[in-house]
Amino acid sequence: MNYVGENNLVVGSDWGHHGGRARGGDPSGQPEVFANMRSRQDIGSTVVTKLLSDNARKLYGLPRSGVCGA
Repeated sequence: MNYVGENNLVVGSDWGHHGGRARGGDPSGQPEVFANMRSRQDIGSTVVTKLLSDNARKLYGLPRSGVCGA
């Protein structure tokens, strides 16, 4: 974030990973990546929301709320 800024990053998951940490799998799989981001102490919740949702919505021209339950 130091180089490109919090408004220019998007974080996602490689949905093809199966199992997840709870089942002995990869912690970068499915919802774990989002839980990991939300639990970080070094990144504020406003920035995490930008990285996981708001920036992607802006990139793809989607409304900020009311889509996919967000």
